[in-house]
Amino acid sequence: MGFFQPLAFWLALTIPVIVLFYFLKLRRPERPVSSVLLWRQAVQDARAATPWQRLRPSLLLLLQVLLAAALTLAVARPFLLVAGGGGQDLVVLLDASASMQATDESPDRFTAARRQVAELIDRLGPRDRLALVTLSGEPEVLAPLTGDRAALRRALARARVTASRGRSDEALSLALSLLEGGRGGSLVVVSDGGLDAPAGEVPAGVRVRHLRVGEGARNLGIVAFSVRRAPGGAGSGVGMAAAWSALVRVANYDREPRAVTVEVAADGRVAETRSLRVEARSEAQL
Repeated sequence: MGFFQPLAFWLALTIPVIVLFYFLKLRRPERPVSSVLLWRQAVQDARAATPWQRLRPSLLLLLQVLLAAALTLAVARPFLLVAGGGGQDLVVLLDASASMQATDESPDRFTAARRQVAELIDRLGPRDRLALVTLSGEPEVLAPLTGDRAALRRALARARVTASRGRSDEALSLALSLLEGGRGGSLVVVSDGGLDAPAGEVPAGVRVRHLRVGEGARNLGIVAFSVRRAPGGAGSGVGMAAAWSALVRVANYDREPRAVTVEVAADGRVAETRSLRVEARSEAQL
């Protein structure tokens, strides 16, 4: 800590002058009286007027000393040397994979995740910058590093959830490229925890933080479904019912294998039921 005007501390000499005025008070002349019974208050006042006596507590004296000290410090213009406040860079990885469509959050996980990202944008400091990247089948940079909160909110409004699995490795590589050549920074992953752990390593100067959305990753979903007419199948003649085939792909975002039952309905009736086992963090089809 230093002072731009150290000579201003000469003003501190006003403090002992103020205290001195409380010691040097007016002396009153002495007169003989027959009794001091009725003059006790006057005697106390006379003792109080005695110079160089022990200083007694006085609120007025305290206020005057504090005022003199404050004026001295103000004129001296103190300053404090701190490390340069260059702000920080923050890259937010927003999970937009299929599991974020689960409705254990209101109205769904993806909407809850966007609310958390909006709070991060609102808490940006004057020198902070934030970039927004979606975690989906094809990671996308919705906003590069910027401190413009309005632009970041517009980019966040464009974020959409997908029906694909998030690709953590590509998203991590993309996020780190945004921090290269900068002032270091942080990665914030807003996800339900259903993503695979990225194979790449995070540099030592980059901090990683996870914001969890949803109750967990125990979520399965149909990520692909297609129906087509079976070529040359039975019933393809005139006046006969056509034969159809269906392809269903189920994704398991849990950390444990799951056994599920898949029903196919046609014309309002269950046409077929099959059991399907889906390994952890993988997909299976039938």
